[in-house]
Amino acid sequence: MDQTSIVEVNVEVPIAVITLNRKEKLNALNKTLYLELYNVLRQLEANKEVCAIIITGRGKAFSAGADIYEFYNMDQQNFAEFLNTARMVYDFIENMNKLVISAVNGYCLGGGFELALASDLIVASKDALFGFPEIKLGLIPGSGGTQRLTRIVGRNKAKEIILSGKFITAEEAAMLNIANKIVNNEALLEEAKKLASDICKFSYNAIYNAKRAINEGIESPISTSLSFEIALTINLFNHDVKKRLESFIYKRK
Repeated sequence: MDQTSIVEVNVEVPIAVITLNRKEKLNALNKTLYLELYNVLRQLEANKEVCAIIITGRGKAFSAGADIYEFYNMDQQNFAEFLNTARMVYDFIENMNKLVISAVNGYCLGGGFELALASDLIVASKDALFGFPEIKLGLIPGSGGTQRLTRIVGRNKAKEIILSGKFITAEEAAMLNIANKIVNNEALLEEAKKLASDICKFSYNAIYNAKRAINEGIESPISTSLSFEIALTINLFNHDVKKRLESFIYKRK
């Protein structure tokens, strides 16, 4: 693992761990980090031995959000490019053929919160804090935050979180279905790995297609989504499934 990079990668098949490594900046997100993260994700996407990716942050934060010092020197065109780069990364995470788990430690704010929301599952430490403070700067979440949060917590709660700029605790995040699991701080990475290992015991192809059915289906009328679900399931019914069925039947006997 290269600990000099701002995006560290450690692969222990079938799990890859990505660590954001700007701890002196609370893992603030700048364009360089986004592009490096994107390149790492693309490499892992192509690795057929990797089933799950865990994203976490080094130090006291998962990510405190965008690097506002970089913002200060941007014009509107540069700012638009920055937001579109962030969106490119988050959309890629959401649509990967891998399970993506965000292991959230400490601050998970702004763009960091958007990154976590783009993942499939969130495991949070007890000291995790989530929020969108953009409103305090005269901005709004601009790379998926208003849309992904609303789809999880509902319209009114999303408005409350975004318009107030207040932080929510790990416990509140779990109650709102933002976080899937809350664990002790020191156990965060191991618990995320355990969750990934439990899921990766199953067919990688089935995991990916379940993601597709849920992610794409929620954007469509239910009749369209049901047809898409059936098509994906039929496509999965192959020799590998027959072998699993045979194994299950003979175990029962």
